[in-house]
Amino acid sequence: MIQKHVRKALEMCAKEKFTSIAFPAIGTGQAGLSPGQVADSMMDGMLEMIRKNPQSTLKLIRLVVFQAQMLPEFLKSMQNRETGPVKQDQSTWSKIKTYAASVKSFFTGSWEKEIKQHGGKDFVIEGMQVDPVFFSICGPSQAEVDKTKRFLEDTINDEQVFQSITDTAILTLSDKDQQRIQDLQSTMDVTIRLEYKAHKGSEETSGEATLTVQGLSRDVLKATQEIQDMLKTAKEDEILKREMDYTSELVDWQYEQGGQYRSFDQRTNFNLEKALARQAADIRISFQGQTYQVTLPEGPAVSTTGGNRMNIRRIDRLKATEDIPQHWDAMAPNELHKKFNLQPTSTEYQDVLKHFQASCPNNKVLKIERIQNPGMWKNYQNNKSVMEKKNGHQNNEKRLFHGTSEQTLGHIEKSGFNRSYAGKNAAAYGNGTYFALNASYSSSNTYSVPNAQGQKHMYLCRVLTGDYTRGQTGMIVPPAKNSNCDLYDTVVDKTNAPTIFVVFRDDNAYPEYLITFT
Repeated sequence: MIQKHVRKALEMCAKEKFTSIAFPAIGTGQAGLSPGQVADSMMDGMLEMIRKNPQSTLKLIRLVVFQAQMLPEFLKSMQNRETGPVKQDQSTWSKIKTYAASVKSFFTGSWEKEIKQHGGKDFVIEGMQVDPVFFSICGPSQAEVDKTKRFLEDTINDEQVFQSITDTAILTLSDKDQQRIQDLQSTMDVTIRLEYKAHKGSEETSGEATLTVQGLSRDVLKATQEIQDMLKTAKEDEILKREMDYTSELVDWQYEQGGQYRSFDQRTNFNLEKALARQAADIRISFQGQTYQVTLPEGPAVSTTGGNRMNIRRIDRLKATEDIPQHWDAMAPNELHKKFNLQPTSTEYQDVLKHFQASCPNNKVLKIERIQNPGMWKNYQNNKSVMEKKNGHQNNEKRLFHGTSEQTLGHIEKSGFNRSYAGKNAAAYGNGTYFALNASYSSSNTYSVPNAQGQKHMYLCRVLTGDYTRGQTGMIVPPAKNSNCDLYDTVVDKTNAPTIFVVFRDDNAYPEYLITFT
């Protein structure tokens, strides 16, 4: 009955748009109800009304209790509804509600947006705006009232603290983190203030930011710790992002799909390069919804579930800027030339093998090595550029074979081809270095001389054939191709469908791959 009367009284206040009401402790007189029953019924009536009408105009509800012996029962009833039943060893002053739930929006957008809206100048975003809390103190004397007032003031002052956090990482917090900081104000009863001070003469978002957290000590401590955790994660993410950006500028890990190579995402690119740096034999990566086991450094990548195989390669971007092939392996600064053994599973190996077996299907390939000689390569590329300008077209290069003996390998890979050896086997088309379109021509014992173990050697070369004409015995240079005395670049066995090319400049051919076979 008491609960019903309280509810009706509050409904009337809401209807009339009253802002306050005072209730006596009804029912404790002639009705004979205990103070605890009255307190519970009145509290339940108030809570019921507030839940049904959260937008009510009521701001203040007073409970007037004249009998001192009844106060503990009303206090206990309030505490039960705030935090549940109070334990016997718990202090009666469990918590002072310093902050109300009415909150002004902390942010109008992201902090970066706020900085731009303020033109990169100093500004402050205040924390939540709260309604004040009023205490009505009744007592037997003014002295007791004053004593109680001092107790409340001292308790509030003792509990109220603030903590400031100044960190450049504040400005890098994600929108999600910023929203969480906003939410902390209502969930932990703290207020959080953002102060931004721009650095003079600097770009936007490069100033100093400070977050100040204020409230009860335990709430401030908890909120500050959570913010510090956010900042730590933000710093780690920023460092990782910079490392990934830097790595992607240096190297590009790629995968083969549909006959073309495409770049992995930045994180996978970083993880592969990191694994290679620590000399890991393999690494697992997540790619297109599957997990792949990658064998380093040349692959393949094999799906752990379906067994799908995928070729990979590592591109050194620095080499590309130096006109050195991107797929070359790293060399020591003091190394002028080096051979690198290709893995049979690599696309590079399969490409060379395909060229060789097109005319030598019955020969057994023992290994294929890539020849890396940066100085020789740059000279060759320079000659290619000059030839393109001279001839007015870019159809100047072919991939041709050259068989040789084991004794000449070191000289060719160090210094290139030497015309002084021309005529050693045959010079039907001139005294230059001979290259063949088909591996079968160069694979004969005459050109690819077997060693003591019966192994033979042949280069797949890049050759600047340019404009050519038919050669003749005794030629030491190609003939002139016009009245200006411009010479042909090479000579051939037949001009309509040449299979033999003779080069008269040693640096117009580069020994790209060495094929060892039987």
